[in-house]
Amino acid sequence: MMIVPIRYCNVVKLLFVLVLFMAVISNHVLLDPFHKNGSISSILDLPLVPDKIEYPTDAFQRLAMKKLLDTDKIVGKIETEVLSPISVAVLLFLETDSHWSELLMCLTNTVSASARLRYDKTDIFICVDRNHGAENAALEEKALKDLRSLAHVGNVKLISGSAGTNAERFVEAFSDVTAHPYGAILKLNTVLDPVLRERGIESLCGTEEHVISIFRHFQKDPILGMVTPLGTTIGTNANLSRIFPHLIAKYKIRHASDLSTFFESNMIFALNKLSKTITPDKMVAVNEGRAIVAGGMYWIRSSGRLHTIFLSLRTDMSTIPSLVDNKKAREAVEALLQTQIKRWKMRITEISPCPRVLAMYFPQYHQIPENDW
Repeated sequence: MMIVPIRYCNVVKLLFVLVLFMAVISNHVLLDPFHKNGSISSILDLPLVPDKIEYPTDAFQRLAMKKLLDTDKIVGKIETEVLSPISVAVLLFLETDSHWSELLMCLTNTVSASARLRYDKTDIFICVDRNHGAENAALEEKALKDLRSLAHVGNVKLISGSAGTNAERFVEAFSDVTAHPYGAILKLNTVLDPVLRERGIESLCGTEEHVISIFRHFQKDPILGMVTPLGTTIGTNANLSRIFPHLIAKYKIRHASDLSTFFESNMIFALNKLSKTITPDKMVAVNEGRAIVAGGMYWIRSSGRLHTIFLSLRTDMSTIPSLVDNKKAREAVEALLQTQIKRWKMRITEISPCPRVLAMYFPQYHQIPENDW
């Protein structure tokens, strides 16, 4: 008895149909981590908008097209207007070359997504920690070479002011980037935690389609201030069920009171002083609306008032590191950014990691002598 193996081409056809099916049913969902009861409060992914819809001349086909345009199922409502393009920039903090290939993949997807939508070329700002001397000088040279070779990339600028503390470099870099009229800025860094780094990259720039989805949300939602990886936004009223399980296990969080791990007294002290720096005429309630993104990777809407904040901090940052240690000062500046967005009544939303289609390989269908019996 001989079993006839399935032809290889049939397997390829089956995988192609599976990929098509996943592309149709998959939605990139933005979640509001601060919504009451932790429910989904944001809209589903917006489909790509065609420059022009060609209406058929045949009456039956016109009716079919009308039904399609009236349908609001699975992939969402088909928009007939063309959305205004946004300018995009990336702010990259590099401390080691251990994960450069992952970050380069993320940056390539971001630049390619911008090109597909015919946006202006994506500018990339790099801030390299030069405290490691020749090692990071080589990383700086490699990063510049790789990024400038990307198609549709704009200016690749090295932010050279790397002297001083992490907090001071962060403020200086952000003040330089926000001085330009960008619509959205992707902030990346070399997160040492591999699980958290993967969550950040896969959520924010895992595929071109995922990046396009984020662009569409910024275009359609004027009060969307920040997009963060799913489960990484920690706030004073965060729902524990919505926090990334890896963070729950890593920091041994069992109750809502354990969230104070992310807001230690030194960091709160620095956050309070920074808040008074940007709003000296107001009493700042540091216990209200605090938020921080674990891993420090996110998309943020740029604006003139955001630039004003960093200009204010830049003039008064020298006193902060002397008040608290360097790490807590950097965390305080990060927390200030997210906290201020909430005070502006803008939304911080989370996005799920990009879907990945995995092919299942069945060796029993391969044409080898062992299977032909």
